[in-house]
Amino acid sequence: MSSVVNHEVGKSGLILSGPNESRDLPDWFRDQQRAAWQQFESLPNPTRKDQAWRFANVNLLDLAPFKISGPLSEDDRESVLKYSRGLDEYAARMIFANDQLIERDVVSENLKKRGVIFQPLERAMVEHADLFRRYFMSTEAALGSAKFAALHHAARRRDRTAHRDLPLVAT
Repeated sequence: MSSVVNHEVGKSGLILSGPNESRDLPDWFRDQQRAAWQQFESLPNPTRKDQAWRFANVNLLDLAPFKISGPLSEDDRESVLKYSRGLDEYAARMIFANDQLIERDVVSENLKKRGVIFQPLERAMVEHADLFRRYFMSTEAALGSAKFAALHHAARRRDRTAHRDLPLVAT
């Protein structure tokens, strides 16, 4: 059973403009994003003296020109859906493009009976707030530096999450 979703995304902006305040997200999540953004802004850029960056040309790390994508055109939406059909069988599926959930195939009844929760982050953080707060981004991300891990946390938007008895979160 598939449903096509047409979520509109807030207007496009620069990636380095901070968390998008127009989103309909819980206050506690927005607070986490703001705190992560403040951490991102306060941390220095990595240097070649940092082990993970020793062979990189860190002078080329300029995220300023990158933008958050706007809504998909209908042609782009059709193309994404066309090329997202790689598996004949799956337990559940969500297709995202440009920060938009464009199709969702619900989790099978068998998995639902076993306690699997599979839904977009925006719903999971509201409908399963206790689980979400306990497990979402609860382990440190290894993204080359604390600065970029903070940017990742501040910029989280639409995505998917799955949960069962054990802390399983897919990002």
